[in-house]
Amino acid sequence: LFGFQDLGLVSSKILSIPVYYIIYLFVVRVFIEEFFFRAFLVKKIGIVLSALLFAIAHLGYSSIVEVVGAFVLGLLLGYYFKKTDNIYPNIIAHFLYDASVYILLIYFI
Repeated sequence: LFGFQDLGLVSSKILSIPVYYIIYLFVVRVFIEEFFFRAFLVKKIGIVLSALLFAIAHLGYSSIVEVVGAFVLGLLLGYYFKKTDNIYPNIIAHFLYDASVYILLIYFI
């Protein structure tokens, strides 16, 4: 993305996390993030600001690509939530996104 090659930062952090914490991230954290960022914040401050805060919450990976990706995902999930007013498809989509990234990191990095 625009010449940024910092996904190694994300993969090294994610792959060093113990499996029990990965399970926590995929089950508990995804559920909490969707309820907070979409079901609560989208209704209060809108899709764009909610997505921006979601992106800022991902600064811990020290990756520009991760932050931009989180912003785009936040926009998409926020839009879908606003359109349907149903958080459960978002939880499933967020889980599948995170799980797909994790599997790709394990097998290809």
